[in-house]
Amino acid sequence: MLVVRPEPNERSLPVQPGSPPMAQLDQERTKSTYGLQWNRFRIIRADEDRATFRNRTGLYPIDLEGQLVLDAGCGMGRYLRIAADSSASLVVGLDLSHAVVAARELTTGLAKVAVVRGDLLKLPFPPASFDQIYSLGVLDHTPDPAPLFSAWLGS
Repeated sequence: MLVVRPEPNERSLPVQPGSPPMAQLDQERTKSTYGLQWNRFRIIRADEDRATFRNRTGLYPIDLEGQLVLDAGCGMGRYLRIAADSSASLVVGLDLSHAVVAARELTTGLAKVAVVRGDLLKLPFPPASFDQIYSLGVLDHTPDPAPLFSAWLGS
């Protein structure tokens, strides 16, 4: 598992030792396609991204104040940047693909952001770690989305 730690801040989130390996689901195509895409084409449209984030999640900066937040399937980190503009205590981006490299680079300097490569079905965090979880553009690339919700509710 690739873990990119945040810059030091007052709240950190350790990845559980011995976290299970990525699910055995056949997601190789999704991982390779999006890993390549988000590392090659890093398109940021701040106003559009902010509007999309608010319209699709219903979350505003006040909703994230002091919260530990998970971006489930963060891709290149487009929405991590938006959530980090809030007063969240920490925003964690988790993605199955190597897009986490782009996410870390696009969020460099944002002390309240951590990026982790891992499986959304087997979160590498202790249960009930997050106050808020959002996911944009992930479910349609998931073979069976129902287990995602069970995994997240256990988080």
